[in-house]
Amino acid sequence: MIVTIGGRHKTKTIWNRGHRMVTYRKQPLRIRFKSRMVNDANQHLCGGWFMDGATGDTGDTINREIEKRLIAGKKPLGIMVFWDEDATEAKACVKRLKAAGLVVRTSTGWRHGQRIVEACHDIRVGDIGDMGDLIADYIESGAIPESNVDSLCHEFSRNSRRKLKSFLGDNWDNRSCPEWLTGLILGYPVENTISIYHGAVS
Repeated sequence: MIVTIGGRHKTKTIWNRGHRMVTYRKQPLRIRFKSRMVNDANQHLCGGWFMDGATGDTGDTINREIEKRLIAGKKPLGIMVFWDEDATEAKACVKRLKAAGLVVRTSTGWRHGQRIVEACHDIRVGDIGDMGDLIADYIESGAIPESNVDSLCHEFSRNSRRKLKSFLGDNWDNRSCPEWLTGLILGYPVENTISIYHGAVS
């Protein structure tokens, strides 16, 4: 990952073995919002690409890395996809997550032979971090037009009270879930989502 700082914005470029994966432009120079659950490592587990070394030196699978980050409190909510041949590991994963106090939901996948394991912390959206700081980041970055600030504040207030478990069952990935909220509950960097609002991702 390379971050370059300009006069008004930062640009973050993700590289993997010499290949550019994605570039996030128009990122604010400063992000107020802080949370150990929101970080770049979670973005690498989004399913859009596989980062060399993302699973460390242990050779863990992406599923195992998501599980470990959930248990360590470094990710609010995670989705793991297993196949029939991984049924034993899927059961062990569910057992470990429940033992760590996480809320777990299992279901069949969208393809034959898939098993989906979703898990999250038993908290509300507002417990991830300071929502006031998060609102300020979106407003100050210009990602949200001034004319929409009132509706944004209402949206933040309404959703900050929601329990994370209400997003299980693919409820994190539908039209009623705004991008800032999807990014937050999956633990993606705020500045990356701001780039999406600016239409500055390539």
